[in-house]
Amino acid sequence: MNKVFFSIRKLFRDLWHGFFRYIPGAAGILLRRIIYKNYFYKMGRKVTIQEAVKIKWGEKLSLGDNVVVNEFCWIEASGGVEIGNNVWIAPRTSIISFSHEHTLQCHINDSAISKYGNGKQYGKIIIEDNVWIGAHSIILKGVTIGEGSVIGAGSVILQDVPKFTVVAGVPAKIIKKVDKEAFFAG
Repeated sequence: MNKVFFSIRKLFRDLWHGFFRYIPGAAGILLRRIIYKNYFYKMGRKVTIQEAVKIKWGEKLSLGDNVVVNEFCWIEASGGVEIGNNVWIAPRTSIISFSHEHTLQCHINDSAISKYGNGKQYGKIIIEDNVWIGAHSIILKGVTIGEGSVIGAGSVILQDVPKFTVVAGVPAKIIKKVDKEAFFAG
């Protein structure tokens, strides 16, 4: 009975969140703020979640104060995602806290190549305070993005990003250091 109840509960929750994902403007932002407050592990003050943001495993997602998640972002938090204060996430960014463990097996049946999944690997993603993430970036499991860092648009983050650095590329590489005093002065 419990299994059926939780399956039905999850279905209604997903439908409910799916509906509110697409309400535009200030009304949509306000409704998402109210609804997601009970869905996320933690949600700080002045969090803005724009329309068409997809969030899975919200109960493992922690958002600090003054976080902005822009349109069409995807946050998959099954491995845990912790986002600090004053973080700006540009449109179409993906934050994915798991990966598929797989083996590649080739078959000579009609020249087909098949992949068979063997499970998932999880890793917590930590995005520290005062981080800006450019559009179309992809952040993968198990990484920490240090305070004051900037992620260039279209970057793929496979490893930790040190504090106060600018990274870009596929995979992302350090472009330059950010002047810490100038960062906090401006």
